[in-house]
Amino acid sequence: MRSEVTRIAGNYLRLMAGFVIGLLLVRQLLNYGSDIFNIFTIVTVGAGVGIMLRELLRIALTSHLSEAWAGRDEAGGHEAFRGVFRQAMALSAVACLVGLALMAMLALALPRLDIAAENIGAARVFVGARAVILAATVLISPLLTMLMVMQRFGRMNTLMTLERVADFIAVLLPLVLLAPGFEGGSALILFGLASAALTSSLYLFAAWRIVREAPELLRPGWSWGALDKRKALTRSILWALALVFSFNLYLRFDTFFINAHFGAAATIAFGLTVQLIGMVRQLTAGIVMGLDAVAAKFRFGAREADRGGGFDRILALSNYLQTIISGSAIVMLSVWLDELLQLWVGGRVPDASVLELTRSLVLVMLFGIAAIALSDGWAGALDGTGKNRLYVRYTATLAAANAAALLVLGQLGLVTPLGLAFLFSGLLAIGHLLIVPQVYAKETGVPVRTLLAPILRGMPAPALSAAVSLTLHDRLAALHPLAAVIISGSIVGLIALADVALYLRGTRTSGA
Repeated sequence: MRSEVTRIAGNYLRLMAGFVIGLLLVRQLLNYGSDIFNIFTIVTVGAGVGIMLRELLRIALTSHLSEAWAGRDEAGGHEAFRGVFRQAMALSAVACLVGLALMAMLALALPRLDIAAENIGAARVFVGARAVILAATVLISPLLTMLMVMQRFGRMNTLMTLERVADFIAVLLPLVLLAPGFEGGSALILFGLASAALTSSLYLFAAWRIVREAPELLRPGWSWGALDKRKALTRSILWALALVFSFNLYLRFDTFFINAHFGAAATIAFGLTVQLIGMVRQLTAGIVMGLDAVAAKFRFGAREADRGGGFDRILALSNYLQTIISGSAIVMLSVWLDELLQLWVGGRVPDASVLELTRSLVLVMLFGIAAIALSDGWAGALDGTGKNRLYVRYTATLAAANAAALLVLGQLGLVTPLGLAFLFSGLLAIGHLLIVPQVYAKETGVPVRTLLAPILRGMPAPALSAAVSLTLHDRLAALHPLAAVIISGSIVGLIALADVALYLRGTRTSGA
């Protein structure tokens, strides 16, 4: 359990740093102009193509590389591992080509989107810069996945934190290098090129360090592993593609749909919404990042006697913490949303209706993103053991249904941004809170009520936090917004910590 605490603590240090940098990044982009943030949203909302492909490869490769890594001590194990790793590198190259093709298509489509004509050239340069980052990071995805397989979570967290720092340094460079009164398009070009140079250099240096420490990863050879292993890995890639594509289909398709039907102002509101609701997912990601690798380790590397109960306890703790953290975050965002928006982007968004729409979208879409956050533990366990196909077939179908419904309703003129938000949350709740736990229960034999027990146990603390926050809101609202948010956040945090302490004490007492 100590290793789990270390993994989670490291994740949170990285996520908190990334979250703060992300908030500052958005503020600075808005300073360069609302159209610049509009372009940034279109290109990078939810997850850029490169991040999407890296996530796809991580999900697909973790179970196969973990199994091969755990079997190195068996006869022929080293060569079998190298064969699997070579397959992974080849598939990463294919994924890189697919990603570059998608980026090229986006660059060609930019004139058809609601972007100021004078910024089309800058937008294409920005897309090209993101394509460079995509190529550098996707090609080395198997090396990065090995950090997870070898349980080097601290190094992975450091690398991902530095990636965010590189973006922040890049977004400030126009203030230093460009003459006063520079245009937003020039700032976007410099930001994109500097970010590409810094991020690509960072990841290539990381890849060099990994290979230097484990030269066997790239040892020359012609063995590509057994045919059945190659087929299994290819199937995993396809299912991981469906998994990653299904979630990105919501955010990416919805972004383009809003831009096409409701214009740049609505796109900015949607981009701000995604940033805010993404905070809930980021907070719970500290619990589940690396859980797939832990699940794979228990399946392939643990002793037979440890494979069941040990991971079940970790998963129960994960589900409880996901509930209390996401619930507390929803309370803070819901109660103090107006104040948070003013502190974050107040005065930087020229149209007041943008903030009003953002407020409405956040209050609805919070529950969809919370549904994903609560199911990440079960999904991560299935991902790590190579069984994500069991639930992806359902979640991918719902994602496709979301896109199809919007297309039909859009043609009929029957959809609004708020209607899109309700569809988003409704379909995600069905897929991730109803279907995923049922699939996990059927696969593992653990009753659904047992899976849901930690979630139900985690709900009272956020409920109490909501009651206290609403009671104190009017009194605290008389203070400076930042002071009010800090005081309320401290109270919510103390309630959550007290409940976590009681939960951990109870598990120790029961011998769990």
